[in-house]
Amino acid sequence: MSARTVHLQIALGGVVLHYAASADAAEALIADEQMHHYLDEIAVIPGAATGLVRLPCEQLYDPTVESLRTAMQQRNSP
Repeated sequence: MSARTVHLQIALGGVVLHYAASADAAEALIADEQMHHYLDEIAVIPGAATGLVRLPCEQLYDPTVESLRTAMQQRNSP
């Protein structure tokens, strides 16, 4: 995973959630959201992510985890 950790804010169904995530995972999640639009809002908040829980299933969005990316591509292929 990316060494840099960011503060990720996610709004869904009127609930605002705050998570820590690798910068790579946050970027991939934002790109996925732009394609599918399942969240109300997603943003990277400036400042430290100290004390925040990690994004659930963060490794699924981290493109540096090669085996997971390969598995997802195979699962989505026709």
